[in-house]
Amino acid sequence: MSLELDHVFFFVESQTQAEAWVSALGLSESYRRKHPGQGTENICCCFNNAYLEFLWINDVDEVLSPQTVPLGFAARADWSLLGSAPMGFALRGVDGAMPFETWDYRPNYLPDGMAILMASDSADARQPLVFAPPMGARPDQWEGDRAVPINTAVLTEVEVLLPVGVEPSLSLGHMESHGLVVLSPGQMQWGVSLTLDEGDGVPTVLSLPIW
Repeated sequence: MSLELDHVFFFVESQTQAEAWVSALGLSESYRRKHPGQGTENICCCFNNAYLEFLWINDVDEVLSPQTVPLGFAARADWSLLGSAPMGFALRGVDGAMPFETWDYRPNYLPDGMAILMASDSADARQPLVFAPPMGARPDQWEGDRAVPINTAVLTEVEVLLPVGVEPSLSLGHMESHGLVVLSPGQMQWGVSLTLDEGDGVPTVLSLPIW
């Protein structure tokens, strides 16, 4: 299996803001979930081949626990003040290894023996989090209890806006070299734009953050 983008997350302040952004982008919610022990919660909007996740903190103590603190979620959630990177990119098709240094993240919500591969350079909250979940499939291939409503569209391009003076990490550069993202440096702030093909010949562009 070739390397693919599984999903994109973007930090928001709260459930209320996540719901507002979903509505503003004209999307339908596919599912929402809490992450026990990690201190976060989400709302996800699935497309045929990937999904967009809005993530927020619901338990500060868990976010600052020794297990979770390397993810930099406290800083990422406060991105508008600190200038940290509020987004992350999950890869699939990794086959157990990535071509850069990683570490195993074993959150409480995963079954015993499973781990998420985390790019070591993502420990710098001034860079997007790059990681690979242990199981990955396109949302339109999810079956049984995992099947969810889908916003019928194909994610065709992800543009990452990098602030002035920020050089991309090795892991982010690797994603660009594999055609998974397009990097646009020299911007005023962090941002991400998703281009969707809804089958009507007219691309739809979703831009974050929303002000």
